[in-house]
Amino acid sequence: QYRDLGIRDATNGLVLAHVIRAKPGTHAEPERHHHEVQFQLVYVLKGWVKFHYEGVGEVTLKAGSCVHQPPGIRHTEIEHSDDLELIEIVMPAEFKTVTD
Repeated sequence: QYRDLGIRDATNGLVLAHVIRAKPGTHAEPERHHHEVQFQLVYVLKGWVKFHYEGVGEVTLKAGSCVHQPPGIRHTEIEHSDDLELIEIVMPAEFKTVTD
């Protein structure tokens, strides 16, 4: 579930900021992909999420974790907790996600 924080409009499309919440009972759909972005930051508010990052390996982010996902890094969401809630900030607001 995504909740836009209004930053896209405030920055005329330069930046996107939203809260992402897991839907209880749903699971990650592991598919390696990357985003065509200039900047991407993830800050976990509640719960946890496990990613596999190309060249890095498996990383578990939990409440309080903050990560900069470098532009174009290939990654896969492996799993997440039912109570996962995170903030994601991306530049630009409109970007393409490419499955690998």
